[in-house]
Order: sequence, then C-alpha cells, then structure tokens
Amino acid sequence: MVSSVLLPEGSTTRMAAFRSAAQGFILAHMIHPACSPDDWHVRLHHELASDSRSVASDEVTALEIAFGQARTAVTYAIELARAHRIPVQGASSGDDVWFQLGDWRTRIVLNRRERRLIARRPGREEAQVRWDCNRGTAMTENGPVDVGTLAREGIDAVVAAWRAQSGCHHAEAPPSRNTEDELTRS
Repeated sequence: MVSSVLLPEGSTTRMAAFRSAAQGFILAHMIHPACSPDDWHVRLHHELASDSRSVASDEVTALEIAFGQARTAVTYAIELARAHRIPVQGASSGDDVWFQLGDWRTRIVLNRRERRLIARRPGREEAQVRWDCNRGTAMTENGPVDVGTLAREGIDAVVAAWRAQSGCHHAEAPPSRNTEDELTRS
C-alpha cells in the first residue's frame, strides 16, 4: 500500500479511485478468468470477426491472441536485424510466422481448424500448443506455456546457432532503399 505521506496533496482521492478501478479489474477477471487473456484483444476479435463466416469459440480467440505474442516477437527480431543490416529472412503476417538467419530457422504456425499452434525451434522437438479454457492458458504436453516466450526462445536459439556458425562475424545485408535509418547506422 502506498502511503499518502509520499503523494502530493490531494492525491489520496486519486489513489482511492485507482484502487477502486484496479479492484474492479481484478474482480472482473475473477468472475470470467478463462479464455480472456486481455479484454481489449477479445473485444477487438469479436468486433472484427463477428460478421465473418466462421464462428470462433473462446478457445480459438484465446489461441489467436496467444499467437499474436509470437508474431510480435518475430516481427521485432526481423525488424531489429534489418535495421542493423543483418541478412535475415522471415515472415510475420498470416498464420505462419518464422525467423531465419543463415541455415537456422524458428517457425510457429496457427492451425485454426485443429485449434492448435505448432512451434518448430532449432535443437528442440516440435511443440504442439493448445488453449485450455479451464486453466485459461496455452498448454503443451509438458504443461502450461507462454507462446511469446516460446517464440523468443526459438529466436534466441536461431541467433545463438547463427553466431556460432559465423564465428560472431556477420556479413552485412545490402543497404536498404529506406534512407531514413540514420539513427541505426553504426
């Protein structure tokens, strides 16, 4: 609990309102915790997909949101490598996201029909990920898993293998047509 002595004058009212809002948020998630990893994502999914031909379940919605975490990690890795002129390949759109440096690749595929994710990472067995609505989390056969962490571990494995293969020296990719990258030039 934050002491009102440390807050500017008049802050106790704002702090009480904040506590009330936080308690409401926690209470809302206690009432309906399963299959709602983030209210904004769920609401957006229902707004965008409500008129589509396929009716998605809460399980599919939650799996799509979890897949978004993998997409975020892959997008960041691709863009970071490109900004530093590292020869990278990859894709971060659609239901198949992947990141590759040299001969090493990590890949996560969303299979909507089978309601699962398939993660392939260097040096590891393929991971099958499903959403467990009762637990409110993504699950592999080994237990709960964070899909964003799964993607980041795959990217880390690719980078480590690539660095070991190239002896920590990498060839620069050809300059980008984008000339607005002055801040990332070294």
